[in-house]
Amino acid sequence: MLAEYYGKAASIIDIGPRGRNINPLQILYDETILQDELDYMHAFDEHCELINQFFEVLFEGTKTINMSSTLNESLIQVYRSKGIKRENPKTWKNADWPTLLDLRAVWENNLKEDPKDLSSRALLDKTYMVNTSWSYMNRPTDINTSADFIIVDISGVPQSLQEAMNVFVTGIMSMRFRTDTKKETIIAVDEGAVYLRNPQLALFLLARSPREEVSISPSGLRPSSHRIFKRPILTQSSRPISRYQ
Repeated sequence: MLAEYYGKAASIIDIGPRGRNINPLQILYDETILQDELDYMHAFDEHCELINQFFEVLFEGTKTINMSSTLNESLIQVYRSKGIKRENPKTWKNADWPTLLDLRAVWENNLKEDPKDLSSRALLDKTYMVNTSWSYMNRPTDINTSADFIIVDISGVPQSLQEAMNVFVTGIMSMRFRTDTKKETIIAVDEGAVYLRNPQLALFLLARSPREEVSISPSGLRPSSHRIFKRPILTQSSRPISRYQ
């Protein structure tokens, strides 16, 4: 109903093996907003931080400091292997973005060079489903974030990945808000009740949102013709769980 209300200004993003995809290693950026090398370096660093948070939730809080260090070093390495340099915007254009399979290849190579590399071993063990039920994420990102009203449905995402994908979707959208402050957008995240069930996700959402006000509402979601929401509306089974204004 909400998508119908906003018509052509609305975009429904069904994420999952049978729908749209977000490659966690592909950096979404707008050349009209990133003006210089410092902007690109900041966008790169923010994306790497988001990947770290993605894995933190995916690993359910078991990611060690050594694993984080190995992950960060591996990210630099895997981007450079594709010719993508943090400080060189020209290398981002039409880039061959790495995937989680490429990242796992770095860890596999680390183990060949040092069989006692426990961090690389742990990262490999915890991401083995990249070859099975998570394999769809190795496709290029194909979502559209330019609409005025965006509905993100992650119900098709494998259950083992849903919480981490919630973090990633929220992070991508919040980075867009911070870089394009003039853009007026409403975002509805279906299956958003997971934020309230998981304290770590709730804190992540608050940290990523531009204001501190939070309201919980069980009432029906009604579109407004005079208010612009700059925070996501979280829904569960077509009912709002948390609305950020």
